[in-house]
Amino acid sequence: LDQIPNPEGPKHMTWLPKSLNLNVKVVISTTETKSGTLAFLKTQYPDSNFFLELEPFQKRSSSQMLTALLKASNRRITSGQQMYVNEALKHCALPLYAELLCRQVTRWSSETEVTEKSLSQGIHDNINRFLHHLEEKHGQTLVCRLLSFLTLSRYGITRAELTDILSCEEDLVSMFLPSE
Repeated sequence: LDQIPNPEGPKHMTWLPKSLNLNVKVVISTTETKSGTLAFLKTQYPDSNFFLELEPFQKRSSSQMLTALLKASNRRITSGQQMYVNEALKHCALPLYAELLCRQVTRWSSETEVTEKSLSQGIHDNINRFLHHLEEKHGQTLVCRLLSFLTLSRYGITRAELTDILSCEEDLVSMFLPSE
């Protein structure tokens, strides 16, 4: 359960069971400052082994994550490119940034000339760059519709459902059919 919306405060979390079977786990993410939820949970479950505090993601962890992602993609970057990537990670060490940076870096070749402006600073700029790349690759119409359907789906949407929906869009289908 991620950041439980609890406008009435933690006292209304009585739906949580007092005990669980050994094979059942509940993961709840919260902060110490969020409406007393953590304090309430600690009174309900006094065993400190139930709680794990996650430390902020460090630059070194982001760099290791990026290296692992590149390795999983069978990609490497040159030492000159690595210098700029390391500098970018100094400004933003969040895992999402490392993932987005990996998506950008995997499009480079070893001859790609990298400068300070080659890498977007921050998550929002990187997401915009990623979406722009998708639009260039697949077309603005398709990406816009696809993201609209994803946004409108309340609980997510499967690839098959998305394909079915998009296949009903005649203007999109005509883009992929051979012209007569």
